[in-house]
Amino acid sequence: MNIPNQTRRNTLILTSIILVLAWGVIYLFLTYQLDSSINRQFRSVADSAQRLFEIDLEHSKKGLNTELTNMVSHHELSKALKDGDYEGIKSIALPFYTKLKYEYPALNILTFRSPEGITLFRAHKPEYFGDMLNEKRTLIVDTNSFHRSFNGFEVGKFEMTYRITKPIFHNNVYVGNVELGLSPEGFLRDLNSIFKAEIGIAIEKSLLDIMLDKDAFAIDEKYLLIGKSKDLKTHLKRKQEAKNELYKIDMNIELKNHLSQTLGRLVVGFDMSEIAKKDAEFVNHLFLMIVVIMLILGGVHHFGFSEMLKYFSKQVFTDHLTDLLNRHALNDALFSKHSKVLILSNIKEFSLINELYGVDVGNEVLVQVAKSFKEFGDEHGFDAYRISSDEFVLLKKEDDFKEENYFKIIEKLQSKIGSLKMQIDGADESINIEIYCGMAFDHEHSLEDAQMALKKAKKEFLTYMLSFRT
Repeated sequence: MNIPNQTRRNTLILTSIILVLAWGVIYLFLTYQLDSSINRQFRSVADSAQRLFEIDLEHSKKGLNTELTNMVSHHELSKALKDGDYEGIKSIALPFYTKLKYEYPALNILTFRSPEGITLFRAHKPEYFGDMLNEKRTLIVDTNSFHRSFNGFEVGKFEMTYRITKPIFHNNVYVGNVELGLSPEGFLRDLNSIFKAEIGIAIEKSLLDIMLDKDAFAIDEKYLLIGKSKDLKTHLKRKQEAKNELYKIDMNIELKNHLSQTLGRLVVGFDMSEIAKKDAEFVNHLFLMIVVIMLILGGVHHFGFSEMLKYFSKQVFTDHLTDLLNRHALNDALFSKHSKVLILSNIKEFSLINELYGVDVGNEVLVQVAKSFKEFGDEHGFDAYRISSDEFVLLKKEDDFKEENYFKIIEKLQSKIGSLKMQIDGADESINIEIYCGMAFDHEHSLEDAQMALKKAKKEFLTYMLSFRT
C-alpha cells in the first residue's frame, strides 16, 4: 500500500472514531437536554397553574363576600332563620344559590346553621338537614363563637372547599350563620383548555374522620388524595411504582384555613408524555441531521470546514424564499432570558391573492413584504423573521417597554407595508397590501401570546392588539 493510500486509510479510521465518539457525546447531551426541557416545561406549567389559582381565588372571594353581605341583610331571611323555618329559608336561599352558581361555576355549598350548630338548610343538598356541626369544623365554630365573618379552606362532610361565612342577625340578635363553599378544582377550570392536567385535593390524614366518604389514596405519610380523581389516583399509583416518570405531580398550592394553617394541598398532575414525544422526535431529527452533517463535513473537510458549517447553518436558520431568518432562528432567540418585544404580522387576505393571481405573484408579494420588514427592522433595531406562509415577526431586546411608543411603531410599520403597490403583469391593476399585527412583551411564550392578540384583533376588526404580561 503506498503512502497516500495508507494516509487516507488512517485518516478515515481516525475520523470515524472521532465521529462515533462525538455522536455518542452529542446523543447523551441531547438526551440530557430533553430531560431538562421536560422539567422546565413542567415547572412553567405548574407555576402558571398556581398563579391562575391565586388570581381566581382572590377574584371569587371579593365577589362572593359582597353577594353574601347583601343576602344576610335580607330581613325575611334572618326571621326565617330565627324561627327555624325550612321553607322560608329555602324560598330565599335557593334562587340566590342558583344565580350565584351561574356566575361562579365553582360554587358547590350554601348552608345555613343555627347558633347551636344545627343545619337548617343546604341549598346544594336540600334533602340533608338537621345534622349537628362537627367540632373540628373550626371555621364555623369560630363564626358561632365570635359572631363575625371568616374565610379559608376547610374539610366538610362531603369534600374540602374554600369557605366564606357570615353571621346573621335579626333585630341585632345573633340567630345563626351562612356558609358558602367553592371547590378548589373550579379555580383551575381554565387549566385543561391550556394544558393536559388532572386536578385533585390532598388533605392531612387527621382530617379524614370529618368526611362521610372515607375513600382516599395515600400520597405520602402526611397527605391523602380525596374525591373522585380516579385518573389522578391511577397515575399517582403508577408513579409510586416508578412506571410513569413522564407524569408530573405538583403539590405547591397550599390550602389554608382562616387561621392560615395548611390543611391540605391542591394536587395538579400533568401528563408530559405528548410533550416528551414531540421533544424526542425533535431530538432524534436533530441528532440525525447532525450525524449527516458531520459525515458530510468529514468527507469534504479538505474543501473547507468553516464554509460547509456556514452553509448548513444558513439552511437551518434562513427562509429560502425571502432570505429572512426563519422559525428555528426565532425559537432560538426567544429562548434567551433578555426582555423582548415581539410583533407578529400577517398579510390580510393573502390566500385570496394566491387564488386570484397565482403562486408566483403570491411569492413576489412575500418577497417585497419581507424586504420592507427587513428595512423597517434595520431602521428601528428589530430582527426580522418569516415563520410561516404569510407570517412575519419583528423581535427586539427591550428593557424599558412603553406600549404607546410601540403602538406608534406598529402604525408606522402598517403604513410602510400599506404603501406597497404590487403591479400585476399584463393587467392594469395593482395589489394593495395590508397587515394585521399582534404584539407581546417579555414572556417565555411571547409568540403564542402575540398569536392570540393577532386572532383577537381580527375578531374585533382591529388592525393590531397588545398582549401584555407583568
